[in-house]
Amino acid sequence: TRYDPERYNVYVFYASDGENSPEDRETAAAALGRIGAVASFMGYVEISSGARRGGETETAALFRDLASSGDVGSYVLTASEEVWDAIRAFFTNRSQQDSHPSSP
Repeated sequence: TRYDPERYNVYVFYASDGENSPEDRETAAAALGRIGAVASFMGYVEISSGARRGGETETAALFRDLASSGDVGSYVLTASEEVWDAIRAFFTNRSQQDSHPSSP
């Protein structure tokens, strides 16, 4: 209530290894949906291990579902040096969307 989303930009960035229990999918999706309703942008960074391919996790699926109805981006990191690449990708994509509103 202190920072009205109509007057302030609200950015949410979440980093995870992607592991999430399928049993709490509905609860997690509902909570992310409420956050997404007031956020200007939500970015999800998945830290991929060599044992599995990044972006194919339960948490990544939650953010993919949100992307269809909001301003949400995802990025898979394979090395810590890629953090700035992820941030640039989020804001570059957002900047391109702002200048080309009809872009997918």
